[in-house]
Parts: sequence; structure tokens; C-alpha cells
Amino acid sequence: MGRRKNNANKNINTSASFPASQQPQGSKIRFQDAEEDKPAMDSSNLDVSTTIPSDKAIAMDDDSMSEADATVTGPNHGDDDQTSADYYFDSYSHFGIHEEMLKDVVRTKTYQNVIYQNKFLFKDKVVLDVGAGTGILSLFCAKAGAAHVYAVECSSMANMAKEIVESNGMSDVVTVLKGKIEEIELPVNKVDVIVSEWMGYFLLFENMLNTVLYARDKWLVNDGIVLPDKASLFLTAIEDADYKDDKIEFWNNVYGFDMSCIKRQAIMEPLVDTCEQNQIVTNSQLLKTMDISKMTSGDCSFTAPFKLVAERNDFIHALVAYFDVSFTKCHKLMGFSTGPRSRATHWKQTVLYLEDVLTICEGEVLSGSMTVSQNKKNPRDVDIMYDEILGRGAFKTVYKAFDESDGIEVAWNQMNIEDALQTPEQLERLYSEVHLLKSLKHENIIKSYHSWVDDKNRTINMITELLTSGSLRQYRKKHKHVELKAIKNWARQILRGLHYLHSQSPPIIHRDLKCDNVFVNGNTGEVKIGDLGLATIMQQPTARSVIGTPEFMAPELYDEEYTELVDIYSFGLCMLEMVTCEYPYCECRNPAQIYKKVSSGVKPASLAKVDNPQVKEFIEKCLVPASVRLPAIELLKDPFLAATVTPKEVVISSDSLDLSSLMLRQGNSLLPSESFPMEIDIHSKKSSSKTSCIESMNEAMQLSPLEVERCTETNGFRLRGEKNDENTISMTLRIADSCGRARNIHFSYFLDSDTTLTIAEEMVEQLELPSEDVAVIAEMIDSLIMKLHGAAIMQQNGLFGSNNTQLLFTKEQEEARATTIVSDISSTEFYLTTVSSSDDVIDNNQQQTVILSSSPDYYGLGQDASDVIISSDSVVNNNNNNNNMSCLSSICSLSRGEEDKQQQEGDELQLELAAIDMQYNMFFQELSRLREEAVDNAKRKWMAKKKVAVVM
Repeated sequence: MGRRKNNANKNINTSASFPASQQPQGSKIRFQDAEEDKPAMDSSNLDVSTTIPSDKAIAMDDDSMSEADATVTGPNHGDDDQTSADYYFDSYSHFGIHEEMLKDVVRTKTYQNVIYQNKFLFKDKVVLDVGAGTGILSLFCAKAGAAHVYAVECSSMANMAKEIVESNGMSDVVTVLKGKIEEIELPVNKVDVIVSEWMGYFLLFENMLNTVLYARDKWLVNDGIVLPDKASLFLTAIEDADYKDDKIEFWNNVYGFDMSCIKRQAIMEPLVDTCEQNQIVTNSQLLKTMDISKMTSGDCSFTAPFKLVAERNDFIHALVAYFDVSFTKCHKLMGFSTGPRSRATHWKQTVLYLEDVLTICEGEVLSGSMTVSQNKKNPRDVDIMYDEILGRGAFKTVYKAFDESDGIEVAWNQMNIEDALQTPEQLERLYSEVHLLKSLKHENIIKSYHSWVDDKNRTINMITELLTSGSLRQYRKKHKHVELKAIKNWARQILRGLHYLHSQSPPIIHRDLKCDNVFVNGNTGEVKIGDLGLATIMQQPTARSVIGTPEFMAPELYDEEYTELVDIYSFGLCMLEMVTCEYPYCECRNPAQIYKKVSSGVKPASLAKVDNPQVKEFIEKCLVPASVRLPAIELLKDPFLAATVTPKEVVISSDSLDLSSLMLRQGNSLLPSESFPMEIDIHSKKSSSKTSCIESMNEAMQLSPLEVERCTETNGFRLRGEKNDENTISMTLRIADSCGRARNIHFSYFLDSDTTLTIAEEMVEQLELPSEDVAVIAEMIDSLIMKLHGAAIMQQNGLFGSNNTQLLFTKEQEEARATTIVSDISSTEFYLTTVSSSDDVIDNNQQQTVILSSSPDYYGLGQDASDVIISSDSVVNNNNNNNNMSCLSSICSLSRGEEDKQQQEGDELQLELAAIDMQYNMFFQELSRLREEAVDNAKRKWMAKKKVAVVM
């Protein structure tokens, strides 16, 4: 918000990790003496396999309190034998820090008013001033009628305090003692009042409170008082984009150089500064209240949870800590606050910046916990550790953590063993989740990394994959306006995850599927199913336990006899929540009312709010009785989830009979380093090649990484991919425009449910690319799939009978064939006949014929393009005009010829025709109907034209 940062003198050091067995922690901020170079905490030497650090340590020198020139030092400056305590006290030897504190009107006037307006507390009393500084509080007490005041100051400012006391004629009432409170001896055994201004930044920095507590325990009478006697630490959250842009993003480009490696250290730096009121995004949360009269030194270390409620829609860049101080022994309650809504003090506020910018809506809650402890190396320092709570379950808390060994953010799932052991069912549920997560590997199931039991702290810990945008329910509430296409995308991914679970042997039932248990990566639109603690493995035909969230439970689950189809019912209600942003059955007040409605077949009231009839019909398909409910794999094939395909988008064109353009419409080769043209030499009859097409394709498909590139007038495309398993390919598409701006899109392709055109259409629409890029992206995906899976699928579909199958192109009349090919190639049908290489005589009734037609007018493309139709006929009949063509089962080969040269052409032709068949196999769901229509149209249009017969 444009605040001026007074942070130039802060010294930053970073500390290392913490053991995995400890409480998960976030940022660690350590205030440390500037001259002390060593970090406050030693690095953990634990095995990285059991260490999941998520903390960062930061040191701030206490000299930053002083605005004096750094060259003005105490008497011991430069002594290598000084301790951190020596440096601490020396920092108060200069008058500058005291000037700042004395000019803090809120601080000094509050103490003055407390003492002057409550003289009964000081009249004829012995007072101890701990950390007297210039002696201002001692002078106040003396003037209020104290019998005697002992002012203890360890720094060299004690000498100046003596002069000040003498100058004001109070030497007989005020005695200044130089030394540490733990080491000096008072002239008296007990005191009646202890007064001290012990508070530091973040309340506890300098840790002077322990010194006050020591003095209290040693010298204060039983009914004595400590002023102030109450202190409270608070936390809030702010928006601070301007500062982060100015101080953090600056490192991205420094005079043309990338210095972004400094960003992480810069964002870790604790900031002591004032925050504007209009920056505050949430309410304030009380972390800790300290009663100075009763507390012990151990109470200075604590862990406090917090829940900050957003007061408006905004971003959160930082957490802000501040404190209040109270004097409760006065006639009326007196004190002051250092908060951002109060008058500024020299303490200002402590700003703890977050690495990630959080988006929050009004009413939403940011949960976490903060741990404060004394630094082990320097007692004057304080460690502040805070972590973000991602969510809480029935018996589990999920923290955001960082895995230093892999360099990734993770979700730390933690629970107390005592909680798990309260009931056998809870323990069984936890171990079920641990076991299942370890065994499941799928794009749409949350990954599990590590798990262990911490006997010392009595906790069970699991480290799982972190999806940064939270649960689908949170994500949907945050983004109110989402197009149906995005919801369809989420639905497909959830169904794929369910299909994976249900296809295990034996099947796995989730039993608690809901939007709260589906997690989102907002950067990619990826969703994954998690929280498998209620999942069960079906060892019998039906399961019998009644368990789950009532709003999402299927009717048969209440009947205690169900199958994996209960997850489909829950998915339907998830779909309803995604569309309406309402929890199903929210009109019910308790589970009993929900059960009554569900068992009676009454649908949620929110279903009536679905206006789109297609959406409503799809949801109702999931909510039908179990006997007619479709499994996940069938729902994936539902037209509602499939993209509409038009003939225009699937035209396969060829400028000539060069069939390489069938696979890649812009004439690119099937494989990266070689092309396969089908140019028929009318004077050659036999080929000389002896290499099989399968071997060539398998050799090419072994290239790694596999990559396809295309260029259009506006964009350049590069697609990379690798096989995850027999059904899944991970792909990355890089799109670069003419200005050099590039985008990377990561996605998975599922062979059993996806089509290249569907993926390409969604990508073009979501990325706002030109519509003509649909064809380009689809081609690239086709090509990559062909490289990775082509040969295996061709063998599976019988595209090659054996490696010895030979090709032969013959004619009724050699002269007629040559003349026709040369003069009328664009309107010719070729009859290609399959034979076995061992056959001496060909039986026409067993031959299969493939007709290849080419026409500039097919699909209305005009004179600039032509298309190739491939089909098969069960009987060779040169005069038959009613060839029955099949759309997916072409077996393309030629019989053995008489001349060796023909063999080469035959191998090339065979591979090209196999590639065409492969493409149609990949498109079979969408293209089968279109292909049949195209074949019929082509037959009617071209049957009357001249034919060149191919016969033995």
C-alpha cells in the first residue's frame, strides 16, 4: 500500500530444517544480534527420508532498534570475546535508542499517567526499576512518593542515568545500579513494586521478560505488584501487493539480469513497520495472554492456533503480529495497543510475509498455528514459527509443509495416537488410508510420499501430494462464475479416478466422495480424489458398513448392502454441488431428515435449481437406483461429457496420393527422421527393401523424448509426451506466439476415454486460440500417440499378418494402368488385394479389397485439396458397384509381384495405409458414423468414373 520500509539495517541469516517427528512448522523468524554470524539453530543431520522441513529461519539484529549511525558503538565494540548479551546491552549504550523510546508519546505518557494517577501504589513503597535506561520511570516513581527506587541498568547508559538523577536532585530517593539483574545485589531483601518497560518487537524479542520474572521471584514481596501486569499478543492478515512488487519482484529483472534467486531470501525477511488500516483483510486473533504476576519463564514459549476470518474479498500477502499492554492494578484499567488500528508506537508491528499470495473471500477462514520459543543459541532471541493449516478432519489436521530433499511443497497429515486409539474404527480408518494411498498410482488420485509413527510426540504422520488451490468445494465457492465446460472437465477427471479405484482387483470403494475430498490445482485445472480414510476394499460381492457423509450417501448404503456404485451416486451429488454451489440437502436440519428423504427417493432441493436440461439429466443418471446406475467408465462415454464433433473438423486431406499427409495433414512425416511417401512408379514392379514396417516403427518409437513440432501463421507448437502406462500418456504442449511469448500446458491423455479432437477443442477454447489450431493440435496428439502406441495397436488389430507378408501391385493391362495413373490420378480408385506370401494361387473369394478414392470436391473442399477414403471389401469383383466398405478394419497390402523393385513401393504403401487405419482406430467413437456417411457419398459420387482394376 505504498508504505515506507525502514528496514535497511537488518541482518538476515537463514537456518536449516527440523526433524520430521516434530510439529510441522512454517516460517521461522529469528531476531539476532548483527555481529553474531552463526544461525540460531543448528542444521538437522537427520536422514532426508525422514525429514520434511517447512521452516525458514531469519535473523534481525537488535541494533535495528537504534536509528543512530552504525559507527557510534559501545565501549566494548570490536571485542571478539563479547557474547550476544554483551552486544544486546551495548545496543542500549547509545542515546539514540532512548531518544526514540522517550519520544514515543503513547509509551511514555501511559507509564507517566499510570504512576501519577495511582500514587497509592507507590506512596512509601520500595520500587525496583528493571532495565532503567535513562531512569525516566524511576523519576516518575520518585515523584509519585516512593520511599526509594533502585534503578538497574546493565548498559553504559547507567552512567548517564546517574548524572540525570543527580541533575534533578533525586539522588537521595533514586539509586542507579549498573549490572545484570541476575548478578547484582540490592541493598534490600525485598521490594514492593517492580516497574519495567520490558516489551520488545513482537512483544518477546530481547526476551527481557525472563529478567523481570527473575527479579519478581527473587525480590518481590508476596503481595507486591508488577507493572505492567498483563500483555497480550495478537495476529491479523494484510494485503501488501505494492511492497511485494517493489521489494520482491524487483529481483526478477535487475538492469536486464535475472536475480530471482534472491527473492526467496528477501521474502523471508521479517519487517518491523507500521501497517495502514486499509490494508487489514481479516479480524484479529488473540494468540497469547500473559499474566506477569503469575506466569513462569516457560510460558514465554508456546504454540497457539489461529483462525482469521476475512472481512472482505482480497489477497493476503502477510501476517501481522502486535501486542497490547495492560495495567490492571490501577483504579481504572489503563494500557495501550501497538496494533495497526491504534496510534503508532516505536514498536510498530511485525510483518511476516507469505511465500504464496492467498486469495480469500469475505467470511472465509485462514487457519494455522504459531509457535514461539526461546532461541537455543541466544536467549535474547526468539524463534517464531508459523504454519498454514490446510484443513481439519474428524481426527486429522493437514498442514502445508516443504520437502527439502525433493524441493516440493507437500501436505502434512498429522494426528495424535490417542485420538486414533479412542475407537478401533478410527485406527482402522487411518491405517486404511495409509495403506491405500501407498498402493494407488493414478493421475486423478492424491499421491502418497511418506508415512511414519512418532513415538516421542505420540503422532501419526503422512506426507501426501499438495494441490495448492484447496478442495473443490473451496475452489468453487471462491470462483462463483465458472463455465459448464470447466465443470465437465472436473467431472471427467473425477470419473477417471473412480474408474481406476473401481477397476482394482478387488474393487476399492471410496464411500466418502464429496467436493471437500476432491482437490484442485488451479493453475492447470487438474483435480484429484483424496481423503481415502473411509475407503474399503470389496473382499465380498457387497459391502456392509454404514459410513460416510449423510448428504452424499446413496440409499443402498443405509441398507448396509452396496457395491462401488455408491460412489457414482456421491459423484452425482458432487456434480450438483459444482453446478449450484450448494451443499446437497442443505434444506435438512439433521442427518435424520436427510435419511428420510434419501430412503424415500426424494432428491435434493437444489436439483430444481439446475436450469440446463442436459446437466440435470446427467445428474439424474447418477442418482437412479443402483440396479440401473451406470459405472464410471460408461458415464465417461456419455454424450454430455463428450465434445461435439463436426465433419469439417475431421477431414483428412491429401494433395495427391502422397498418403503421408493422411497422418499429418501438413505433410509431416510419421516418424521424426524419415518420411513414407506413396509415389507409385509405373515402370517398377518390385521393391528391394527387406526391412519390415513393424521393425521400423518400433525402432522409431524408442526415441526419447518423443516430440512433435508444428508452425502456423500465428503460433508455433511443440508437443512432448511419454507413456505412463498402457492407457495413459503424459503430454506437455508448448505454444509460442510471434512475439516470443510462450505457454506450457500439461495434461494427460487417456486412451480409453479421450479423443484428440475433444482435447484439442477444449484447449483451443480455453486458451482462446484460433479455431484452425484445432486441427493442428489434434494432428500433433495423433502423431505422438502413433509413435508411442502405434505398432502395438496395429499388431493387435491384425494390420500385419506376419513379417513375411509381401506387397504386389498388378493390373489387367499394364498399358492401361500406366495411362490412367498418369492422366487421371485425381479421380481414380485403386483396388489393393491382400494375399499370403506363401500362396501360389489366389482365391478371389478370400481376397480383401481396399478402395482409395481421391477427389478435390469431397467434403466441399474445392480444387485446393483432396481426400482419401479407405475401406475394405470382402470379395474382389471389378464390376461390382456395391462394395460393402467397413470403416475400421482395413487390411492394406498387395500381393507378391514378379519384380523385386515393386517390393520397396509395397512396404512404403503398407506402412502408410496402416497409419491411416491407426488414425481411424483412435477416432473410432466419433468417426464411425461420419466415415460410413463419407463412404456412401464417395461411392455414389465416384462409382461412375473410370476405374483402374487391380487383379492378379
